[in-house]
Amino acid sequence: MNSNEKRNRKGNYIIFGAVDIGSYEIRMKIFEISKKKGIHEIDHVRRILVLGRDTYEGGVIENDLVDQLCIVLHEFRQIMRSYHVDVEYVYATSAIREAKNKPMVLHQIRVRTGFEVEVLDNAKQRFLGYKSIASKEDAFRSMILHPTAIVDMDGGSLQISLFDREHLVTTQNLKAGILRVMEKIFYLENMPDISRRDTGMKWVPDSFSMQMSDATVRNYEELVEELIGSEIREFMKLYLKERNIRNVVAVSDFMTQTLRKLDKSVEGYAITAREFEELYGRLKRYSTEEIISEMQISSEYARLLQPAMIIYKRVIKEMGAQYLWIPGTYLNDGVAYDYAEKRHLIRSRHDFEKDILESAKHLSGRYAGCRSHMELLDAITIELFDAIKRVSGLRQREGLLLRIAVLLKDCGHYISLSNPAESSYNIIRATELIGLSLKERDMVAYAVRNMTLPMIAYEELTKSLGMEEAVTVIKLSAILKLVNAMDLSYKQKFQSIRAVLKEKELVITVDTREDITLEKALFRVEADAFLEVFHVRPVFRQKRSW
Repeated sequence: MNSNEKRNRKGNYIIFGAVDIGSYEIRMKIFEISKKKGIHEIDHVRRILVLGRDTYEGGVIENDLVDQLCIVLHEFRQIMRSYHVDVEYVYATSAIREAKNKPMVLHQIRVRTGFEVEVLDNAKQRFLGYKSIASKEDAFRSMILHPTAIVDMDGGSLQISLFDREHLVTTQNLKAGILRVMEKIFYLENMPDISRRDTGMKWVPDSFSMQMSDATVRNYEELVEELIGSEIREFMKLYLKERNIRNVVAVSDFMTQTLRKLDKSVEGYAITAREFEELYGRLKRYSTEEIISEMQISSEYARLLQPAMIIYKRVIKEMGAQYLWIPGTYLNDGVAYDYAEKRHLIRSRHDFEKDILESAKHLSGRYAGCRSHMELLDAITIELFDAIKRVSGLRQREGLLLRIAVLLKDCGHYISLSNPAESSYNIIRATELIGLSLKERDMVAYAVRNMTLPMIAYEELTKSLGMEEAVTVIKLSAILKLVNAMDLSYKQKFQSIRAVLKEKELVITVDTREDITLEKALFRVEADAFLEVFHVRPVFRQKRSW
């Protein structure tokens, strides 16, 4: 915790600054956060800087852009000081995350501005973006009662998260962000077979692709829609199935400002799919100069509007959605919301942990996991974790990782019956789990592998994860081995289970009239490893009360 954060400010509030280093702009928001008033935005500053073009085209952010970035961040530093910011959070997304010279860029920022930048992995970035929407709680809750797709678009990719009856079904990342699409169009335009179509498109900073003939615009739309259409259809085939999407939630820096400029009568930024189509038709008729003048935006910003609008138009059409909701929030809002929630300065009515678990359950279902088996092991895991929490050194977050491991442990059976643990490990490491960092995902993967295979050596885990995380994986694995032993037959023999810590013993009592000779024998095999890790001996007892 920042020392300034501990200060007993008048009115008991914290000044929080969040800086987002994005693909096409740098955005800073200053918030006042307090238990009494919640989160209140007090300043919002942004500077256009298209870092993503360098990264997505050549893989490296050039020196002149790094210089410009540092100048902007130094300016933001001065603004933060003027507000006496208590807590600062500076983060970067895909433009820096995917740059080959990322270490040197971060070094330059640290030396020249004093900012320590956290580079968000995609899962954390999207989860914070999702939290920014959830900060508009009433509208968000009413929206996700119906089948809803949150479509989070930035320069590098498109993240689609599906909700149904308030539950997160799945979230997937498509490499179809605005700058990537424009880069592909540029290369397609310069291929001989494409150039003969006479599209008339030019890739120059001060031009705007909408300033073309109707035929050229149609060709441009066709190219963009063809580029992303197949990916969206593949996503729908795998994840939508019989689900009919009612709402699309657009998370994009462009959408709120665009609709506000185009149609000031739009209230709350919830419009029908037809109204969006009409607004897009109006936008197509504007010249570059009219776009810049009418919306008071730069030429760089203006030229990103058309591909952004086409992508959302295609998503809405493919999904058959009826409504488009533009919440008008940014990643900075999600960062502030996450900070305030974790420090109990606000209380969210939405259960984000449940979303993560629901997503894991749906993933398990895709790999034909046994639901009744998972439910019993999940109940046992909760009981054991709560019983030893005081002496285990594990936090609530690790309890969540335990439950996710239980839900995903059998994914590998879908791939290999001879080596399911290794297959489960590979599936988990290859799958994005929203709400978990890459390191947390790897910890879950290692713990799942350890459930049925010999424990990976501490030294090997340390090389991959770090010392503290390696110790945590060993603790999680010891619990999971014990849990797995209690239903290795997949027969769910227990009616109930209760775990109580009594001095140096963890007494686990199961209520059943079934023959549990196998479970007792397997339990004894794993008990020694549990004792070695926690210095508590697990004891297995049977009760027949019915």
